[in-house]
Amino acid sequence: MINKKNKTYFFVVISFICIAFIVGFHILDGRNITLFDPIIKYIKQYHIKDVVNIVAILSGISAILVGIASIRISNLGAVKEYFQQGDNKEYTTARHNLYKKFDENVPIDPNDADASNTVSFFHFWGLMVKKKYLPFWVFKSASGYAVIRLYEGLQEMIEIRRVDNPEYAEYFEWIYRKCRKVLKCSEATNPVQVEKKQNEETSFLSESELKTIGFLKYGTNVLVSRKASIYNPEQIVLGDNIRIDDFCILSGNIKLGSYIHISAYTCLIGGAKGIILQDFVTVSSRCAVYAVSDDFSGEQLNNSMIPTAYRRVIEGQVILEDYVSVGTGSTILPGVKLEEGAAVGAMSFVKHTLEGWKIYAGAPCRYVKDRKQNMKQLRTALQNSCVYEESR
Repeated sequence: MINKKNKTYFFVVISFICIAFIVGFHILDGRNITLFDPIIKYIKQYHIKDVVNIVAILSGISAILVGIASIRISNLGAVKEYFQQGDNKEYTTARHNLYKKFDENVPIDPNDADASNTVSFFHFWGLMVKKKYLPFWVFKSASGYAVIRLYEGLQEMIEIRRVDNPEYAEYFEWIYRKCRKVLKCSEATNPVQVEKKQNEETSFLSESELKTIGFLKYGTNVLVSRKASIYNPEQIVLGDNIRIDDFCILSGNIKLGSYIHISAYTCLIGGAKGIILQDFVTVSSRCAVYAVSDDFSGEQLNNSMIPTAYRRVIEGQVILEDYVSVGTGSTILPGVKLEEGAAVGAMSFVKHTLEGWKIYAGAPCRYVKDRKQNMKQLRTALQNSCVYEESR
């Protein structure tokens, strides 16, 4: 690789001069031309030919080494430029806007500026990878899942554009297919998408319906079943990547983080004290989580239809920290805290705080064994995939 910037050409020129000198010497030495006898005699006397041989070899080796270094430097420069452009506000905003449109099932217009910018960006860098100017590990370690999600979300728009330009986004498609093959993606690795046909209802509420309900706040990729019941929505906060299944009941002060699944027939009764579910929490089907309850001692009347003067209400904030899992049919009482990584087996009764990264089961629940913490490393991998970061 001859590169004037790093003087590689200088070593190549020297090598050619030395080779020409050696060839010329052998041609003259093999012919009976008396005119050059003094020159040939001088060269042999002082071993100039050997010196030239050595110089030619060293120059050639130097050119190879400098060429290799040049390739490495240019690759590192390309990697740096890729990440600098990827962090450009215009491109990050375009990707964020597209993710939101995907989550809301908004059709992508063929002339959408965000889509055009994104396609152009990955088309160029796909070309750079295919031509070996940019190493593929950049996409394998950082942007691969983002490439997959963006291409699949924009595929219909790309096909429309290809009617006029058959080569449109050719290298974007190439890097997409390479990412899918190397990362071994399946449907399960992709963010959950809800297909919505025109004039046809889906199992989950649409974006406009979520707004109509009147949640205090909600994020992206929020899937709430049409068969779920929501009370006091003005007190409920939903983060990103939330799924609430059929026949769930959410009532009162409730705050959900991100990457949470509330399975069918589960109820969360937040009351005034509230229920907090942090990130990566799973609550299985037919569970009950109470931040408010009646006194069942018999000293007072109980149920919500009794005037407060005749009943005693027990309240206490319930917190489920990161990575908590609650097995099917379990009940959690007011004031309970499940620390990071705690897991509760099926049909358990939880009435006191549980330590983190341990597994509990029973009624009342008791310690069973310690829980592995691999989830932390998987969360880091998800964060590094960009899908996690840009959806928040």
